[in-house]
Amino acid sequence: MNNNQIKRIAASIITSASDDDDFDFEDFLEEEGKEEEDKSDEEEEESDEEAEEEADENYGGKKFSLPKEHLAGRKVPVGGMSCVNCKYYKEEDGDDICTNENFVDWNGIDAIPENADEYACDWWEEGKEEEEEEPEEEFNEEEENEEEEE
Repeated sequence: MNNNQIKRIAASIITSASDDDDFDFEDFLEEEGKEEEDKSDEEEEESDEEAEEEADENYGGKKFSLPKEHLAGRKVPVGGMSCVNCKYYKEEDGDDICTNENFVDWNGIDAIPENADEYACDWWEEGKEEEEEEPEEEFNEEEENEEEEE
């Protein structure tokens, strides 16, 4: 119980007690407790609904928006996330190209406006992992000697 609830209960007790000489304090507290539980449940449900609405707005719901100063594409430090390690990156005739439709819509063309290893955008996705090279067979001197003897 918070302070406001306690004050409200105290005020109700004082008012009820002064109006009624046969006031039963235990009955009053029991009834007041039931009302408080009902209010708490309703407030909790409303709070959950508000939180869901806020999450929708902030994380991809219909009202989602980015700040005006947000840049969908930007220069980034070499060696980290960049177009070069994105699955949409492609090099054609020496030009750095992005094949992501959202990037092309936003940028107007598929050409990446900076060096591909120094640029990234909101639509970056990790590129395909390079295939692992097959391990070279270890040199086994005994097997080679056996093959030579045969």
